[in-house]
Amino acid sequence: MSEPHLPCYKLGIKMGDQRFLMQFQRSGRSGFYCRVLPEGMIEPGQPIRLTERDESQPTIADMAASHNR
Repeated sequence: MSEPHLPCYKLGIKMGDQRFLMQFQRSGRSGFYCRVLPEGMIEPGQPIRLTERDESQPTIADMAASHNR
Protein backbone atom coordinates (compact mmCIF):
# COMPACT_ATOMS: atom_id res chain seq x y z
CA MET A 1 0.00 0.00 0.00
CA SER A 2 1.18 3.53 -0.67
CA GLU A 3 -0.44 6.63 0.72
CA PRO A 4 0.27 10.20 1.78
CA HIS A 5 0.90 11.01 5.40
CA LEU A 6 0.94 14.24 7.33
CA PRO A 7 3.43 14.97 10.10
CA CYS A 8 2.37 14.03 13.61
CA TYR A 9 3.20 15.21 17.13
CA LYS A 10 6.49 13.26 17.01
CA LEU A 11 7.93 15.88 14.64
CA GLY A 12 7.28 18.53 17.29
CA ILE A 13 9.05 16.36 19.86
CA LYS A 14 12.02 15.84 17.53
CA MET A 15 12.29 19.59 16.90
CA GLY A 16 11.77 20.45 20.58
CA ASP A 17 8.82 22.73 19.81
CA GLN A 18 5.22 21.62 19.20
CA ARG A 19 4.58 24.90 17.33
CA PHE A 20 6.95 23.66 14.65
CA LEU A 21 4.41 20.99 13.72
CA MET A 22 1.78 23.57 12.72
CA GLN A 23 4.34 25.65 10.81
CA PHE A 24 5.43 22.54 8.94
CA GLN A 25 1.84 21.56 8.11
CA ARG A 26 1.06 25.07 6.83
CA SER A 27 4.07 24.84 4.49
CA GLY A 28 2.20 22.22 2.43
CA ARG A 29 4.98 19.70 2.83
CA SER A 30 4.23 16.14 3.74
CA GLY A 31 5.58 12.70 3.22
CA PHE A 32 4.52 9.65 1.34
CA TYR A 33 4.68 5.97 2.07
CA CYS A 34 5.69 4.12 -1.08
CA ARG A 35 5.82 0.49 -1.95
CA VAL A 36 8.75 -0.93 -3.85
CA LEU A 37 8.22 -3.13 -6.90
CA PRO A 38 10.37 -5.19 -7.24
CA GLU A 39 12.41 -5.44 -4.08
CA GLY A 40 16.05 -4.45 -4.46
CA MET A 41 18.69 -1.88 -3.66
CA ILE A 42 18.46 1.84 -4.45
CA GLU A 43 21.17 4.42 -3.90
CA PRO A 44 21.08 8.20 -3.53
CA GLY A 45 20.62 9.90 -6.88
CA GLN A 46 18.87 6.99 -8.58
CA PRO A 47 15.57 7.90 -10.25
CA ILE A 48 12.19 6.92 -8.83
CA ARG A 49 9.50 6.35 -11.43
CA LEU A 50 5.73 6.73 -11.06
CA THR A 51 4.21 3.67 -12.73
CA GLU A 52 0.53 4.53 -12.45
CA ARG A 53 -1.79 7.15 -11.01
CA ASP A 54 -5.52 7.14 -10.41
CA GLU A 55 -6.60 10.61 -11.53
CA SER A 56 -9.78 10.30 -9.44
CA GLN A 57 -7.76 10.19 -6.21
CA PRO A 58 -6.47 13.30 -4.38
CA THR A 59 -2.84 14.32 -4.71
CA ILE A 60 -0.47 14.83 -1.78
CA ALA A 61 -0.94 18.60 -2.23
CA ASP A 62 -4.74 18.13 -2.06
CA MET A 63 -4.39 16.17 1.19
CA ALA A 64 -2.10 18.78 2.78
CA ALA A 65 -4.38 21.66 1.70
CA SER A 66 -7.51 20.02 3.11
CA HIS A 67 -5.73 19.30 6.38
CA ASN A 68 -4.71 22.96 6.76
CA ARG A 69 -8.25 24.33 6.41
